[in-house]
Amino acid sequence: MPELPEVQATVDYLRERVEGATIIHGHVAWARTVSPTDPTTFVQELSGATISSLFRRGKYVGMRLQSSKPLYLFTHLRMSGSLDVIPTEFEVARHDRVCLDLDSGKSIRFNDTRKFGRMTLCEDPADVVGHLGLEPLDASCTPDALARVLSTKKGKIKPVLLDVAVTAPTCVSLPPTVIPVRFTVCAPASSKMAAGSVIAARVGASFTAVTATVK
Repeated sequence: MPELPEVQATVDYLRERVEGATIIHGHVAWARTVSPTDPTTFVQELSGATISSLFRRGKYVGMRLQSSKPLYLFTHLRMSGSLDVIPTEFEVARHDRVCLDLDSGKSIRFNDTRKFGRMTLCEDPADVVGHLGLEPLDASCTPDALARVLSTKKGKIKPVLLDVAVTAPTCVSLPPTVIPVRFTVCAPASSKMAAGSVIAARVGASFTAVTATVK
């Protein structure tokens, strides 16, 4: 499963190559890759739309499109998906599930060997990413903001921190820098760990580890 830095790298890669381009034609080779419409409607909705900007939300690659109505295209790479930009005349590869040809002579190819990836077209971003919590790399993701969200949660530390309603999916393998975000840990009386506090560690604003302080 791609981690947040990989998804951000994909957004940066696409931004340099397709931002400002217009989609003139599309082809869907695997119908289940796209939603919520059928492949024909999906392509019709995208044809003529201009890619005004690219962004990341959690592990979604987002495209803001200019068309006759507001449109957003969200891509989740899942386990094996990738988004590549190549000349339109290049032959479609075996695992290219969606091809979007641009007026620049380039083509966006969504290649997905295992067919788990999804591309979702919508008018309101909240329909796709509205369930996500704090964005780890956003300035609004502060210790106080995290504390407010955690104050409404009960459960074991790891599942709570991995809950996408608390923080949008992120990377869990980078070296942490500890900042003092504390909340109470309740353990059974028989447990070796008494009630104490934890410190959430993060890189920049990306939470990556948790350590417990026992009283």
